Amino acid sequence: MTTLDQEAASPAAGGPEIKFKEDSWDFGKIKQGDIVKHFFVFSNTGDLDLVLKDVRTSCGCTAANVADKKISPGKKGKIKVDFDSKGFIEKVNVYINIESNDQAQPLKQLLISADVEGPPQPKIELDHFKQDLGVILEKEVLHGKVKIKNTGETDLIVELRHKDAIIYTAGEKAVFPMTVASRNEIELVVKIPTLNKSGFIREYVLVMSNDSKRPKLSVNLCGYVISRERLKDLFSKNRDLLDWC
Repeated sequence: MTTLDQEAASPAAGGPEIKFKEDSWDFGKIKQGDIVKHFFVFSNTGDLDLVLKDVRTSCGCTAANVADKKISPGKKGKIKVDFDSKGFIEKVNVYINIESNDQAQPLKQLLISADVEGPPQPKIELDHFKQDLGVILEKEVLHGKVKIKNTGETDLIVELRHKDAIIYTAGEKAVFPMTVASRNEIELVVKIPTLNKSGFIREYVLVMSNDSKRPKLSVNLCGYVISRERLKDLFSKNRDLLDWC
């Protein structure tokens, strides 16, 4: 048998081999501020000592610690992972990167995830973000409506802002800030003077609230301002296009 034949027949060179029981862990639903932990268990299935060179995470919210960085063949080790959910909300993913002397996979990546439930919050919903008010006679008032609903679990505090607008609710002038209780809604009437304006106009009404996700929204009220004389002229020129009774 030649030397090449002997090398081909001989088994591949051995070495350390890292094998984890699981590559990911989902904590499921947890409360914001909870600190949760999990142990990733691994084995050295190779025939030489496994050495963990570095263990680091993708977020400062998570600490990963290993008690023994040198694992003999056939032995097990574990990495303790602590996740601090303070300041997080909804779905969170964090990666743990492990560097070792496993030549087949020198960098191994693990994943932890959690669905973080924040404290009760208000949630603002608007019935529309744009309203076309059509033709408006010159010097008359642009007259729009905004319905605000609180679909959250705590009181919603709202304030509408526009430099020229007068805003009413239930027939009375609105006083801001206003409170909208959970699962309730209010309708506001926005009146904006059109004095010295003509043609197409667009007015933005700012809606401020204590909804942390959408603290600032805007409603676009638009229309076309026309004088009485111009309107009469249009009617006169297009009389035969109108379907009169």
